[in-house]
Amino acid sequence: MPGIRRRLARAAAGLPGRLRDRHLNRVGAHDHGVRDLDDLADRQFRLAGVAADRRRNVRWERLSEVLGGGHLDVAVLGGFQVSEKGDLANWKIPGAKGSGGIGGAMDIAAGAKTLIVCMEHTTKDGAPKIVKQCTYPLTGLACVDTIVTDVAVIDVNPEGLVLREVAPGWTAEEVQNVTGAPLIAKERIPDMTLG
Repeated sequence: MPGIRRRLARAAAGLPGRLRDRHLNRVGAHDHGVRDLDDLADRQFRLAGVAADRRRNVRWERLSEVLGGGHLDVAVLGGFQVSEKGDLANWKIPGAKGSGGIGGAMDIAAGAKTLIVCMEHTTKDGAPKIVKQCTYPLTGLACVDTIVTDVAVIDVNPEGLVLREVAPGWTAEEVQNVTGAPLIAKERIPDMTLG
């Protein structure tokens, strides 16, 4: 699956508008599900850190200070499930071995001004990860702004999940068929840029 993870990181790094702005000076990244984050943000942001000036990383110990002060503009987290309201579950799969660990993900989800979740669109068994309501333990409520998967880019808005882009070769209908919540789609949905 490394190829999918690499494409997800590239797609997240290439989001349009203010999220693509190369002058953002504070971007968080937490590795949970997306292993190749070196491609994200020009190979200069490191796992579970906050880039203060695009040349050096702030240590994890200072993250609570950054989050508490509202200084984290954009954060990228992996996810196990995202609900249609933007709820995030990313720290434990029920029934999985081990106790799980929420770590700093809850702080990041609560403290980031914009939260992007990168994940595969379905589980290994084909079950949707974008659902009406999360069934896994929650990390944050109504915290997700954008979902980037291997087949789509979806914005979480008050009116619902808006399908912004689809992977090359996919249609809006095909994406809806593997999504567990209704999607709002325009007449023409552009292809994702996988850079």
